[in-house]
Amino acid sequence: MSAPNRPDQHGASGVTHLKLVRLLSHEKAWQQREGERDSKPDENKARLVVEYGKQGSEIWEWYEDFDKNQRLGTIQDLMCAFRSS
Repeated sequence: MSAPNRPDQHGASGVTHLKLVRLLSHEKAWQQREGERDSKPDENKARLVVEYGKQGSEIWEWYEDFDKNQRLGTIQDLMCAFRSS
């Protein structure tokens, strides 16, 4: 018998949620890594906002570095898996 609130009791969705929590923890999604500076012309930021209850954290990286850094992109890919499940 499984322990209460285990991901296996919630099927694939629970496993995906657990993967997301682990990924957010691994990537330290509450820590900003890029330093603040003025943007160049036509330069944009990709942002991630994580909220739980009344607490939240926002991080960003330059969109041009999105694929190179593979931080926010990896998180985005896993979050998109929620839509398909």
